[in-house]
Amino acid sequence: SSCSIVAQAGLLAMMIACCCAEQEHEELRIPDVLHLGEVQPVLAPLGKDEQPQGEKEKESSVHARFHVNVERTSDSFFGMDLSAAGPVLMVSSIADPKSLIGFWNSTCPAPMRVAQYDRLVTVNGFEGTKGKDTLDRLKNSHGQVVLVFERPSLFEIDINVSGGQMLGLKLTPGPNFLLVNGVRGGAVQEYNASVPPHLQIQPGTRVLSVAGRGGSGQELLGMINGVSGTSKIEVAGWNLL
Repeated sequence: SSCSIVAQAGLLAMMIACCCAEQEHEELRIPDVLHLGEVQPVLAPLGKDEQPQGEKEKESSVHARFHVNVERTSDSFFGMDLSAAGPVLMVSSIADPKSLIGFWNSTCPAPMRVAQYDRLVTVNGFEGTKGKDTLDRLKNSHGQVVLVFERPSLFEIDINVSGGQMLGLKLTPGPNFLLVNGVRGGAVQEYNASVPPHLQIQPGTRVLSVAGRGGSGQELLGMINGVSGTSKIEVAGWNLL
């Protein structure tokens, strides 16, 4: 299905269209936090479907892709805060409704809205080998711009760290999350062996909260390093295998 909306306010004209696209997956490797536009935090709506092993997955259309079509002029801006790691970018937050993406979100049906933790995969068909390449293409794009986004898996897991066992994660702090750079045995590797790929913690997964508490990347790092016994960890991830 598709939708299209045309609006004009003063000299700023924006044309927006969206449609569903097929699901694919890419691997995220190298951490690097990048930003675009002035932003305010926006949290994606979450569902609560039950999953095996007691985990709660919070995204009903896991990894679904969709297109956003915007007309960028010299006085318009996209209005996204983006985190880059490997070949694609993750949306950290969305700006106000006056931005291109903000306007799109205010007019398109909920399933087609760009949300926090979505991945920006391509810009006008271009998918860079590094997130920085895709970001540069986005910043330098004008006129008709076609963006492809992909939904994440958002879920909570119970991790049990006991008896001197390691958690087993290599982490890099982001603005309001921890980027997983690698899994090195320990409790997380045991957890991964018990669940399907889309519920695993993999390189590129983002840790969003620990024991129900969010915070800055540095705050989350302190919380997760202090985990002992059983603790809930909320993550955003993709099937990267």
